[in-house]
Amino acid sequence: MNLKHLTDQTLLADTKSLVRQEHALLAKILWHLKEVDGRRLYSELKYGSLFDYCTKELGYSESSAQRRIIAARALAQFPEIAPKIESGTLTLATVALVVSEFKDPAEKREMFIKVEGLSRTKAVALIDEIKDRPKTYTVTMDEETFKLWQEMQQLGIDLKKVVAQAKKTKLNTPSKRAVFQRDQVCQQCGSIHRLEFDHRKPKGLGGDNTPANLRVLCRSCNQRKGIAAGLIRSGGGGALNRK
Repeated sequence: MNLKHLTDQTLLADTKSLVRQEHALLAKILWHLKEVDGRRLYSELKYGSLFDYCTKELGYSESSAQRRIIAARALAQFPEIAPKIESGTLTLATVALVVSEFKDPAEKREMFIKVEGLSRTKAVALIDEIKDRPKTYTVTMDEETFKLWQEMQQLGIDLKKVVAQAKKTKLNTPSKRAVFQRDQVCQQCGSIHRLEFDHRKPKGLGGDNTPANLRVLCRSCNQRKGIAAGLIRSGGGGALNRK
């Protein structure tokens, strides 16, 4: 499907509309799975379980099938969560989390309300707080970074020192230090990840390195700026031109 003819506004509006349709369709699928489960119809197709039916007949991955089965069975007990799934304020991940963490139906019903609108990470943090469990932290890195981290461990390199040195290298001018201290987060979306320096007025057009002309953007927003300005092509393949 080629969507290059769509304007930015149309593309964003269409995507949002499709996601709403996806949520509504997901709720319908869950209701159907609930009914298939109740009638044990999978046995008519010689499957021994709803899980086998979902993975072998419907083609879901094991994890996707498991989440849908849990949510479908939760619907049978708590039909009031259906509109929340349809609106997207309750996800399959948070439904599965509540079902796995709480056994009492009253507690589950209460938690479905409390985790509404939360990501799985925030829902986990909330449940940990309610259950008075110590906090755990997850670090996500791409494959290349993970391999580098493994090599550094094998060589006995102090990661903290490397990070400290990298910060010194990147912030090696007073103006950049001042900009980072001033902005601290992406000035477009508020992200704190993969931050980069951006020239408001590109150097090629006469922009300078003063703090007034510098700002902090995350990698995605910086690339988006490049795409919008025609400096790089959209499609995920090009590297952002240095400005």
